[in-house]
Amino acid sequence: MSTQPSEPPADMQLSTDTQGELEPARSPAQAARAVVKAYTPDYAVKAMEIVRNETGRMRRLIPDGTLEHKQAYRQLERALFNEPKLAIAATKDHRSFLAAVEEWMMSGLPLHRDYCSLVPYGSETVCVRGYRGLETLGYRSGRVSHFKAEAICSNDVIDYNDGTDPYLNFKMALGDRGEVIGAWASAVLTNGHTVFRVIPLARIERAQGASHSKAWKTDETEMTAKTAILALSKFLPMCPDLMVASSVEEARVAGARVKYQPIDVRDQQPDDDDGMVE
Repeated sequence: MSTQPSEPPADMQLSTDTQGELEPARSPAQAARAVVKAYTPDYAVKAMEIVRNETGRMRRLIPDGTLEHKQAYRQLERALFNEPKLAIAATKDHRSFLAAVEEWMMSGLPLHRDYCSLVPYGSETVCVRGYRGLETLGYRSGRVSHFKAEAICSNDVIDYNDGTDPYLNFKMALGDRGEVIGAWASAVLTNGHTVFRVIPLARIERAQGASHSKAWKTDETEMTAKTAILALSKFLPMCPDLMVASSVEEARVAGARVKYQPIDVRDQQPDDDDGMVE
C-alpha cells in the first residue's frame, strides 16, 4: 500500500455551499490554504501508518518511567492533525520523519513546544527540544536541583566573574528592559555547587539563524534562555542525556546532520567535582 496521498488539484478549494463541492479558488493563496486544510486528515492518517508499522521498535525506544507508548501515539496523532505542514512533510520524507520521531521517543519528553517538537522544514522533519525539555533532561539525572535562565537586556544590571572566584549577580529592569544583548543560565546541583554560563548576543543570533522553529518569533525570550542552557549543559557532565541533546542541537546549528543517541545514566560514574564551581 502506498503511503503517499494523492495530490489534490492545485487550483481548487472547498466550496462554502452545503454540497461541499470543489470550485475554482479565488486566489492561489486561498487555494493553497484550502487544499492543505482539506487534505490534512489524509496525510495525518498516512503518517500514523508509517509509525505504526514500526510499533514494536518504537515501543522499545521510550525510556522507562517517562511516556507510555499509547500516550506517545496520542500526542503524535494530535500533532499531525493540528499541524498540516508536519503531516505533509511526514509523507513526503518518511526517513527524516521516522528519525525525528525516534529522537523524540528516545528523549521520553512530552510532545509539546515547551518540551519537544517535531518541526517540518520543507519536506524534512526535525526534532527540537524546548526550554522545559532541556531542564527535564537535567532533572532526570538526579544531579540538578534547580535551573534558572534569563535573557540579558540593555537596561538590566548584570555583574559576573567566571575566573577563579566565580559569581553572578543579575537584576532585571522593571518596565522597559531594552533590547536583548545576551543571556545567562545557572544550575544548582544536589551537592550544593552552582554552575553558570553567560553568552553574548552573537551566539544567540547564530542559534536563531540556524533554527527551524517558529518559536523564535512567538517566544523569543524562552528561546534565548534555551540557548543559554545549551551552553551551560557542556559544563554538566553528570547530566549525560542533557549533554548529548545539547551536542546534537549545537551540531545542527553548525549545519551538521547528526543522530541522537541517549546515554544510560546508570553507566555514568562522574567525579562529584567535574564541571562544578563553588
